[in-house]
Amino acid sequence: MLLFYVAVADGTVQLGRIYLDMLNIYKVMSENVSCAVASCGVHATNQSLIKSMRTVKKETLKLISSWVSRSCDPQIVSISNVVSD
Repeated sequence: MLLFYVAVADGTVQLGRIYLDMLNIYKVMSENVSCAVASCGVHATNQSLIKSMRTVKKETLKLISSWVSRSCDPQIVSISNVVSD
């Protein structure tokens, strides 16, 4: 959360630099949680590691959402900047 406050003070510049990294973190955590649930069933969601991954996903999404809502440059947040595999 400290990074968020620094970013707001700098006009969201700091978060803009790591925007794609945040999207990739969200993607990796989603894939890991999905794989765990697929292999271990719903009981995987009770494991502390999976709970932590879900928390990382939630916090990353909050951070991205806050940054996008405060961004003054629509080109930076446009879907064209999202790199797909």
